[in-house]
This record gives sequence, C-alpha cells and structure tokens, in this order.
Amino acid sequence: MGKATRSHHFAVLRDAGLIEQRDEGPRRLNRLRRPEFDRHFPGLLDLVLAEPS
Repeated sequence: MGKATRSHHFAVLRDAGLIEQRDEGPRRLNRLRRPEFDRHFPGLLDLVLAEPS
C-alpha cells in the first residue's frame, strides 16, 4: 500500500474521530479511540479480538 493511500485512510479515520495520532520523533503513532469505535460499531472489536473456540 502506498504512502498516499495510508495517509488518506488514516485521515478518514481521524476525521471520523475513531483514532488519534501523535508524532514521536520521525514516527507517527496511531491509537484507536475505543469508546468512540464501540459507539459507532458496537461489538465489532470484541468479535474480531475474540479467541477462536
């Protein structure tokens, strides 16, 4: 995936309030805003992160 594509996707997620970004030296770190994500997509992360049975 190209840099421009990644930047666009992160911008969309940031604009939607689902992630926050911070610069740390030459790196840009992304953090999921779990409460906001759960409000928009209830149960999705629990389903994705669940241990297979």
